Amino acid sequence: MIEPGLLVFDMDNTLLNGRVIVALAGEIGFESELYGILNRFKKGSLAGYEVSNYLAAFLKGLTPEEVVRIVSKISLADGARSTIRELGKRYKVAILSDSYTIAANHVREEIYGDIVLANILEVAHGRLTGKLLDVYKWKYDQPGCRKHGICKIDALGILANSLGLSIEETVFIGDGPPDACAMRFSGMGIGFNPSPEVEEVADIIIEDMTQLLDIL
Repeated sequence: MIEPGLLVFDMDNTLLNGRVIVALAGEIGFESELYGILNRFKKGSLAGYEVSNYLAAFLKGLTPEEVVRIVSKISLADGARSTIRELGKRYKVAILSDSYTIAANHVREEIYGDIVLANILEVAHGRLTGKLLDVYKWKYDQPGCRKHGICKIDALGILANSLGLSIEETVFIGDGPPDACAMRFSGMGIGFNPSPEVEEVADIIIEDMTQLLDIL
């Protein structure tokens, strides 16, 4: 068991059994465009933040309520709600995601979390404009940085500082490459059914959320 601090969870494929943008693409009908953009990112012809901007454009005209309706169809990871509710008695709980605050705040309420940091979709007259608000000025100064829409290294520091904590007092739980970035700086990194990049840097690997109760 570590000292009380901040637990930071990735959302897609960690807290959720799926990805928000994939669910939105399936409902709205831009799946082929989504995978085309993601393939360009994998080949290195797009930066991560460019991917985020392109994908936000497909959401133009939706209401925040419609986004939440679609996100609510994605199930939580088994045991997430009960595990995090128990851990929340001793830790602050954050969601850090390169998805959207609209989705992350819905999930935060489902798991009894405390704070969220994610991309912010612009809303005008009750509907999404298809643009992201440029709130954070990410430094993107780490070697090999792929310039994701959310720099999870910088964001981890923002979350910790907001609670008067150091980045070393954070525990990061995630599965994918952007999470590996943050785990290199967090006090503890926990890989949840991790990608190879996360497996390489994580201190602990878990396959079930309830395992956190034995670790933390």
